[in-house]
This record gives sequence, C-alpha cells and structure tokens, in this order.
Amino acid sequence: MKPINPVMILLTTAILVASCGLNEKEKASLLARQKEIDDSTHLAEINKVKEVEKEKSALSDSLAYYSTLISQQKNALAHNRASLYTANDQMTQIKSFQLGRLPGDRESQIHNQELYIQTLLIQQDSIQTAIRGSMDRASQIRTDLVSIK
Repeated sequence: MKPINPVMILLTTAILVASCGLNEKEKASLLARQKEIDDSTHLAEINKVKEVEKEKSALSDSLAYYSTLISQQKNALAHNRASLYTANDQMTQIKSFQLGRLPGDRESQIHNQELYIQTLLIQQDSIQTAIRGSMDRASQIRTDLVSIK
C-alpha cells in the first residue's frame, strides 16, 4: 500500500469545501436576516435620537419655566422691598408727634407697624431663598441640557 500524501488530503478537502457552498435559497435567507438586523439597528438609532430630542425639549421647557419663575420672584422681591421702604417711612411718621393722638394709640400703632415690617422682612428672606433655589435648579437644567448635546 502506498502512503497518502498530506498535500493531496489538503487539496481534496479544499475542493470539497469549495464545492459545498451555500445554495441560492440559503444565500437569500442570510441576506434577508442581515437586512432585518440592519433595519432593527437603524430603527433603534432613530428611536434613540427621538428620545434625546424629547429629553432636550423637556429640559428646554423646564428652563423656560424657571426663567419665568425667577423673573416673577425678582419682581415680587422688588415689590417687597418697596413695601418695606414705605413701611419704614410710615414708622417714622407714626413715631413723630401727632396732635390729638393718645400715647396708647401711638404705642399700638408702633407695635402694629413693627409687626408689619417683621412680616415683610420674613417674606423678603423667603423670596430670596426661593430665588436661590430656582436659580440653582435652572443651573442644573442647563448643565443637563449641555451634557445631552
């Protein structure tokens, strides 16, 4: 018996593998499957872009809301400061001498005006705290918006 040449075995194996390729039906099936994968990937990318745009829109709306809120709060603070200035001016008038006013009335008016001034000061602190909170939130929204882009 004659020994088998390893090169012949390799050539024979290569010829058999080459002749055993995919038929047309299998090729069409593989191409269809690849198209499904590509379409699925493309659809996922489109959905991701839509989600990002939706998130950007929501953050932009929130930023607009906080900008308006801060403006309103600043207006309220300015109004409060004007009221406080007026209340202090009224206190000066109350403390001054007024003909025909009883000392008990004067003390009562001073007490009431002091309470009103204290109320305005407390409101002023609350408004300033609210403004700081709104500005912090708006800053966070801006940071989130920039990080998305």
